[in-house]
Amino acid sequence: MKRKTLLVATILIVVLILSCVLVACGEKEEYTGPDFSIEVLNADTSIGTITQDNVKKLTTTTCVMDTKNDEGTATKITYTGYALIDIINDADITLPTITNVTEFCTDGYGGAKSTLDATNLDNVFLAISGVYEDGTVAKVDEFPTLLVDKTNSSSKYKLKNNNKIVVNFVA
Repeated sequence: MKRKTLLVATILIVVLILSCVLVACGEKEEYTGPDFSIEVLNADTSIGTITQDNVKKLTTTTCVMDTKNDEGTATKITYTGYALIDIINDADITLPTITNVTEFCTDGYGGAKSTLDATNLDNVFLAISGVYEDGTVAKVDEFPTLLVDKTNSSSKYKLKNNNKIVVNFVA
């Protein structure tokens, strides 16, 4: 009888431990990035808005960029964020056929000078944080930062404080 009691107790302990492990593994990391609201337009017609709520269910990825500013200063930064197409899909925004992507920022930067041919929307990345090569954390007020083409090394393809993305922009 003692053996049966010991066996049942051992099985219950193992089941309890496995249950705790499975519950802990199933938890998603909580979103800790900035609050944001970015309007998405097709030309001049609003087709939706993406916010931090749309990324809470998505898995973060990283993007490493080696950029050069106009003075030629090289900087390497690792961004954490999301593919823009994943965010748009999560927000149930139906995109038209895209010829270009233009971004606008709260500081007035962007617009026609930031319009890029959108042959590969997969390269557009919305960063919520960044860490420089020396370990310095990028300023919080720089985010969200839209990397219009994460494969390009020019800092012109990286705009901070985005509040509007226009597909098929006409100047």
